[in-house]
Amino acid sequence: MAEYSEYKESGIPWIGKIPSHWDIIPLRAFLELTSNKGYGHMPLLSVTREKGIVLRGDKGDDDNNNIIPEDLSNYKLVKAGDFVINKMKSWQGSYGLSDYDGIVSPAYFTYKLKFPNKSFFSRALRSKAYIPFFMQYSKGIRVDQWDLKQNALKSIPFFVPPKDEQEAIVAYLDKVTADMDKAIAAKERIIASLEERLKIIITHAVTRGINPDTPLKNSGIDWLGQIPAHWETYPVRHFFDFRNGYTPSKANTSFWTNGTIPWFRMEDIRKSGRFLDKSIQYVTPSALNNGGTFEAGSFILAICTASIGEHAMLIADSLVNQQFANLKIRKSLSTRTDSMFIFYYMYVLGRFCKDTANTTTFQYADMTQVKNFIVPLPPIEEQQEIVKFLEYNTSGIDTAITQQKKLIDLLRERKNIIINETVTGKVKVI
Repeated sequence: MAEYSEYKESGIPWIGKIPSHWDIIPLRAFLELTSNKGYGHMPLLSVTREKGIVLRGDKGDDDNNNIIPEDLSNYKLVKAGDFVINKMKSWQGSYGLSDYDGIVSPAYFTYKLKFPNKSFFSRALRSKAYIPFFMQYSKGIRVDQWDLKQNALKSIPFFVPPKDEQEAIVAYLDKVTADMDKAIAAKERIIASLEERLKIIITHAVTRGINPDTPLKNSGIDWLGQIPAHWETYPVRHFFDFRNGYTPSKANTSFWTNGTIPWFRMEDIRKSGRFLDKSIQYVTPSALNNGGTFEAGSFILAICTASIGEHAMLIADSLVNQQFANLKIRKSLSTRTDSMFIFYYMYVLGRFCKDTANTTTFQYADMTQVKNFIVPLPPIEEQQEIVKFLEYNTSGIDTAITQQKKLIDLLRERKNIIINETVTGKVKVI
């Protein structure tokens, strides 16, 4: 790619030089604050790091714990093309232009955008080149939720090329990133296929066993079908002790400052996998309710949103948010149960949870049905044989999934570099 013939100092260390004919204009010139209230049954929107503005409950929506509040009367109106920002998480990239008419939390800033080329504005501001501005201008005592004031937001400089260059940059990035997005989507389809194969192997092993000649009996659950005749069955409600996850008050800084207790969300599973030890956020002992922590060795199961049915094993005493239920094997059954067998069986329980969820308004698990489901339990020696079988037969699939995810990360990193270099004038596309 070619460079521009002449550059000037931007005055910003991480930006460096920009084309000499580009303007530097503060965001206040392009943002007009709005405060209109929503109305009717408009879609509820979230502001996310990876995708900008999404419909609440979409996969990837990790904002506000994904729980729909009861009172929406104070929620703000958003029109398609408006700029919306989560002022507490802008330093993470939680902002963007909305493709939807809808409503957002009253804690967000909402603006009418006065920049003519909305596509260029969105491409540029959501690039990694601008994240340091939001980090620099946000203030607070907690590293997970710094506050960005309006005046600070509007002081952020925006690098503006001439109109024809804006159009050329958008066209170039649309083409280049479309090719990369296709490659990423192809790898995501491979991952989905591998994960489906993984679930098939696991489901068969923990519901039918690994001996094809074993006599079968009716499980009593139509959804589950037949199971080995010599296996015992327990209703889920009798097999596990259930507790609900929760979020300690964000307003109480003593709950979140210098915390030592992991507090897990779906984002932790996406980042760390299904065995959770270290978390993105921690809380202090004072944040615990009367039930204390959820014990290491217990399980969490997502019971709402698009991630319903996802599960993980807790490796450390910890807390989880209200998107999850905590399931602990009852003490009376613990000596007869291999915890890894139950970890694998959680794939089956999670699928049932998702298949029977209430989706009339917002996706929630039907916990009555879930608790009336069964856990088919082989003798412990057979559980251990099944675990060894699964560890051997799924390791290759796990490795393949990990490799595909690494390739996706590389593609996304390359995509970010191309966008950053283009919107800051490091390369010339016209």
